[in-house]
Amino acid sequence: MATRLSSSLSEAQTHVRSLYREVMRCVPYVRKIYQVDLPESDMRALLRKEFRKHPGIRDAAVVDMLVFKGKQEVEETLRQWKPRTTLLKYFPIEETLSAPMRETERRRSEFLQKFLAGY
Repeated sequence: MATRLSSSLSEAQTHVRSLYREVMRCVPYVRKIYQVDLPESDMRALLRKEFRKHPGIRDAAVVDMLVFKGKQEVEETLRQWKPRTTLLKYFPIEETLSAPMRETERRRSEFLQKFLAGY
């Protein structure tokens, strides 16, 4: 993985868009190898949210550093160097569950708490 130093902010933004496209292309493969129980559309929406975390950065060197870290995450994910639980931090279940599914999870949690308490 070669690092690219951008000469301007517009060049750095081009690298960001390239990384974004790469990440979005990898979603089906990552979903399969890590057995993520989310639709691809939800995974893409959560990843899009990750990309939008730093909207005010105007320094090309900082953008390059974030792109490098992003490429590193992609490489580690595709080579399966990270455990499933680490990958799932990008896909929090509570944000993606529909209301009926959240209710089911709440009931399941209540049952387990009562069971473990000896009811």
